[in-house]
Amino acid sequence: MRGLTITEVEEATEFGTKVETGLESLKHYLWYGMVARHGYAVGRRHRV
Repeated sequence: MRGLTITEVEEATEFGTKVETGLESLKHYLWYGMVARHGYAVGRRHRV
């Protein structure tokens, strides 16, 4: 197996960072969505 060139390593690292960032965004999005739904449900319950 041949060694990776610097460019390939950089590209792989960049791709990994993009994937990580995407997962973080998704986690935040899901978390905020859950909190918003929960807050909305609690708010409705309190208003009634």
